[in-house]
Amino acid sequence: MKIFLTILAVLAITGNAFSDSGGPYEAVPDLRENESPPTFAIPPIDEPLYFYLRRMPELKWNKKLNEPDSITWAPINGYHASFRELGHVSGRRLVEVRYVSDQRLEQGVDFADSIIILARGFDSKPDSSKFMPIYYLSGGTSYDRRAEHLGDDHKYGAIKITEWWSGTGPGRWRSVFIGGTEKSEYKRFTP
Repeated sequence: MKIFLTILAVLAITGNAFSDSGGPYEAVPDLRENESPPTFAIPPIDEPLYFYLRRMPELKWNKKLNEPDSITWAPINGYHASFRELGHVSGRRLVEVRYVSDQRLEQGVDFADSIIILARGFDSKPDSSKFMPIYYLSGGTSYDRRAEHLGDDHKYGAIKITEWWSGTGPGRWRSVFIGGTEKSEYKRFTP
């Protein structure tokens, strides 16, 4: 009996050590020193808007950490992508792309399983029609994710991404704020 309990304890300890967090998985524009997967830096890519509407981020797993540490792009299967313009931040137009599962659409709801925020190229540059991802969010227990422009309250513009959860009633789980900088970069901030 002692051996059985010892084996069970070892399996419980190592099982937790090798299991992933479950999310949320977040790719950010400004990875900080103290952050590690499931939060990681957003990989650079510039593509036309239709690229993001035909493909969706796929988590790339780090086997050592058993957490995702990057994303790749896969054709959309079992999801629907929709987009909407948010406004200008740091001199660039931002767009929200929401990925809603076919299962949710069958239920008659448009709750996003994942969301990506894109920044359009500068109008004066040759790549003005291409978009670069600046933020990605998926996983976890949230039932919806949405972004909104915060108007002129921030010097270079800002957006807020909100995750919603449900329990005894729907409620906001957390919000992430991203603002522009003088150098046309994007940084998270706390208002």
